[in-house]
Amino acid sequence: MQFAVQNVASDPIRGTFSVIVLSEVLYYLGFGARRRAICDRFVDALATGGFIVATNPWPAAIGIERWLGLHPDLGLVDRRIYPEPGRAYALSIYGRRDLTNG
Repeated sequence: MQFAVQNVASDPIRGTFSVIVLSEVLYYLGFGARRRAICDRFVDALATGGFIVATNPWPAAIGIERWLGLHPDLGLVDRRIYPEPGRAYALSIYGRRDLTNG
């Protein structure tokens, strides 16, 4: 098992991971092209069949996770909305498609 803590905003992501957890961090990584480039690096570091688990405030999660949802190598596996008092949040799971089987 491998764990890593990295500065993904400025450093390349080293390694390949079965699961990448992005718990309320995407909105700190900028907007537009900058966030898209960082999301692309997360996907590049994800093993085939692996998962990105993202938690973000709801309904802002739709925009915050936009680039994950649009990435051609990912698919939304599940999203659960938790209507906690004072601050609802979404837990979204994206799966990396099997690139060998189309």
